[in-house]
Amino acid sequence: MRARFTALSLTISFCGLFVGAGVVAFAALTTVFGRGGTDWVSFYSAGTMIRTGHGRELFDTAAQTATQHRLVGTELAYALPAFVAYVFAPLSFLSFSTSYLAWLAMNLSLLAGLLYAAWRYLVALSGSVRTCWIAGVALATPTVVEVFQGQIDLSVLACMLACLALLSRKKPVVAGAILALAAAKPQFVLSLLLLLLLKKEWRALASFGVVAAVLFAVPVALLSPHTLADQMSLLASFPSSSTEHAVSARYMVNLRGTVTSIDGSAGVWEWALPLAACSMVALVVASRRWARLPSSDPQAWALALALPLIWSPHVHYHSLVFLLAAGTMYVRAISAAGIPPRPSWIALVQLSVTGLWLVSYSGVGLVSILVIGAFVVFAYAWPRPKAGALACPEQAAQDEVAFAL
Repeated sequence: MRARFTALSLTISFCGLFVGAGVVAFAALTTVFGRGGTDWVSFYSAGTMIRTGHGRELFDTAAQTATQHRLVGTELAYALPAFVAYVFAPLSFLSFSTSYLAWLAMNLSLLAGLLYAAWRYLVALSGSVRTCWIAGVALATPTVVEVFQGQIDLSVLACMLACLALLSRKKPVVAGAILALAAAKPQFVLSLLLLLLLKKEWRALASFGVVAAVLFAVPVALLSPHTLADQMSLLASFPSSSTEHAVSARYMVNLRGTVTSIDGSAGVWEWALPLAACSMVALVVASRRWARLPSSDPQAWALALALPLIWSPHVHYHSLVFLLAAGTMYVRAISAAGIPPRPSWIALVQLSVTGLWLVSYSGVGLVSILVIGAFVVFAYAWPRPKAGALACPEQAAQDEVAFAL
């Protein structure tokens, strides 16, 4: 009877995930081919500005708006570092819809690679549990939104996991250089830099600094010294706005999203103070854990992946892919500790993620509760392997490499 109930619950759960994934994908594709606004709008227009010699105006909001209306007919602010726009420039030779499909294919390929690595990483789990988790991650709403919105979080996550793999293999210089590529979204790299600093990984930090300096300095030299100042000015306007530049603060997955969804006219201090307080507490908790863990320990990295979702003032639902990666590390830790996770538990977690997303779009942003709760679990309820469960440290390191490749 119990097995029948579990099978029924899994069937219902994955039907719901399939439907949710299909709706998001259909909406994104319809929007793109109707020349509407996904996140690819800002990336495509930024690449076009670089390619056509208007890179000096890359962070000028008026120039961005004019370019986007001319190309697509809608607007969405571009605020990523200038070096990222050079990545999009070759794709701007294609039409908007064709370039979106090309980027979509790249994202899907990257997702397939990450899922395969996660499959190898969870090799100790039973086949049904492993299949349930991997399928759940692939169909999870954050994953689908990330891929079909044309975002870059999967690329950033891949660089972070590659850094983990290289640290596990005692190659800190290359690890730091790869991590510098993740500076396409600096707010997500900061926690990892703090971890490396606390663990005195000086070679990794030095190589990160060199590569990051090149990535940020070269575009400024090619474009204009005012480019960086324009970007800082644009970023500074984001915290004080709930709707300008398509910020959509009430849909964010941090405390800013929760406060703004409850009070749509919330001023910056109404959400900034609780966000800052929560961030400080989370940073202290993470630092205390990092101090006693190796630099490549899964718990240390799970905390580092979750922390930016708490402290960043601008973080949207698709960035929960970082939390899914941290969750994958946690699922493996549970299994190594002799507590085999059940498929029904995993399905419940995945449905909770989707359910809170639907609630946030109905008017109340509660995803921050999930993020903070996951961080607390990673910090205080991380299971440790039983004696002899991982008898070979080298094999454990190879498992980390398998996940991060």
